Amino acid sequence: MTFRILSSLFLVCQLSVISLAQVKIVSSIVQSGEEVRVIFNAEYSELKDAKIVKLIAYQFAKDELNASSFSMEEKNGSWETNFKVEEKYSGIIFKLVDEDETIENQKGSGYIIKIVDKNGKAVQGFHAGLADAYLSWGEYFLGIVSNEQKPMDEMNKEFELHPTSRNSYLGTYFETLNRAKGEAAKSEIIQELDQLEKSDELTKDELLLLVTWNSRLRRMDRVMKFSDMIKERDPEGEFVQNDLFRKLSIEKDISMKLEMFDDFKMKYPDSRFLAPMLLSISRELFKSGQSEKISQLILDNSEKLNFDFYSSTAKFLYENDGDLNVALEYLKSAEIHARKDLEGEGQKKLSYLTDEQWKDENLEKIGKTFELTGKIKLMLGQKVDALEQFSKGVEITKGKSTSLNELLIESLFEMNQHSIAERKLVEFIPKGKSTVKMKMIYKSLLSEKGMEEKAVNKQLNDLEEKVLLKLRYELESKVLNSPAAEFVLDDLAGDKVSSKEFSGKVVVLDFWATWCGPCLQSFPSITQAVEYFKNDQEIQFLFVNSWERVEDKKSNAIEFIEKNKYPFKVLLDVDNKVISDYRVEGIPTKFVIGKDGKIKFKSVGFDGDGAKMVDELRVMIEMSR
Repeated sequence: MTFRILSSLFLVCQLSVISLAQVKIVSSIVQSGEEVRVIFNAEYSELKDAKIVKLIAYQFAKDELNASSFSMEEKNGSWETNFKVEEKYSGIIFKLVDEDETIENQKGSGYIIKIVDKNGKAVQGFHAGLADAYLSWGEYFLGIVSNEQKPMDEMNKEFELHPTSRNSYLGTYFETLNRAKGEAAKSEIIQELDQLEKSDELTKDELLLLVTWNSRLRRMDRVMKFSDMIKERDPEGEFVQNDLFRKLSIEKDISMKLEMFDDFKMKYPDSRFLAPMLLSISRELFKSGQSEKISQLILDNSEKLNFDFYSSTAKFLYENDGDLNVALEYLKSAEIHARKDLEGEGQKKLSYLTDEQWKDENLEKIGKTFELTGKIKLMLGQKVDALEQFSKGVEITKGKSTSLNELLIESLFEMNQHSIAERKLVEFIPKGKSTVKMKMIYKSLLSEKGMEEKAVNKQLNDLEEKVLLKLRYELESKVLNSPAAEFVLDDLAGDKVSSKEFSGKVVVLDFWATWCGPCLQSFPSITQAVEYFKNDQEIQFLFVNSWERVEDKKSNAIEFIEKNKYPFKVLLDVDNKVISDYRVEGIPTKFVIGKDGKIKFKSVGFDGDGAKMVDELRVMIEMSR
């Protein structure tokens, strides 16, 4: 068996705050089927005190991503493991992690294994796969830091080495162009699309590409044309099913909705769209005052339902003054489905998650059922039962859910179990699993014991120090230093606001819309960040309202902000010019602009961990002063 040593014991440099070292790759070129050996000296790295080190490898091919975890064995002060390069993949990127999920990823570059043919040339799809990693999944799974040029360089290499890759990877290429050139890429993408549609016989993938990108470019006549071609070619396929699901979702007449569902179920009895269709129907039944029909609907279709259906329906009832006892029953069903998934009897494991990640994801789902059950118990005045649910939830998620942690601490505090609350807070805070509210409770507990404010703040800072230093290290590789576009926009009062007014300040620019679910989910947490810095004259938060779908965008934004009482400085990007200038591809997107007027950090989306977002913003802001 051939072995290639990939990483070994080379100390490159000592880094700022925490004395860290990158791991240098000695050889990263292998052939399919070979076994790779990895040696890692952790002495001067972030993982130097680790009791466990794992290698998480992501093997990729076109439209495929497979994650595997390999335990490393400690030998003579180094950590070692080996794994096989699977035949069907074109490349691999890996990272190293310890038991606390601290990451060693070569300062945001990841460790890349190039798979080559017998002539030493990168196999087809290697460079395109790297481009795709830089564009999308690499940052989420590996913490990879990219820029506008990296994906383009990789796509150029792919097309140079393998000209036949062009049609296979046009979608990735378009994303690359869009990232690199923004609005200027439009004409080039249209030219490529027009050329592609002249092909004698278009494949199914090519038709889907034509539908997707013509839709993004608002060329709706072509969208209809190629959609019809897909439906004609594959009348039983997912494209047709998805289209029917979309039509059912927007249908408001409940009788018509039920009729559409019955027709769909008869034609596609095993479709993955049946559960979300039933969820849409259940919500419409509730809104129309026909809640009693939901139980029969569930009974008739129980074999089609899953965790998401029961959990979402219970949440909907909780948030819309529904029957809480029914919601509790649905949560029991949701827990059963999550446990089946955990034990391999339900939903199949997703390939891009390791076995451990799949287990954690299902434990998190079970934790969510305990969390909502506890909230309902609180609403019913059953405080002791609620505390029990929150305790179970924290135990099963191992304290990784900040929302559950906060509920547990609040309940303990309210029920005068202060010593237990303090002990838990001392456990949560250093791990970065606490919220601003939890930290306030911690300070209150210390003050109750007679501790002076200065000492209280020091004790909290000491607990926070490790997690903030860790965040700083992770963020050092993500500093952009790219130009920030200037702008002049109206605020909600109708006054002109120029970006030049904030020269010499750190500016947090948050692009959002009232219809954007993740934006709204992030607002309670970002409100905490705004409050945290409210007395700091060097910091300015600006919330840029863009991509709205209503005629009166100003009134829409005013109504939303006033209703929710958010303390935000809102600017109106009515023509979507500023969001285009900043090349935003999805919202929410936040930019942290330094005192020098350059973009230091860009953050896209919201993963639900509000506490982490607040801590990251705090560190980003301090690094941008």
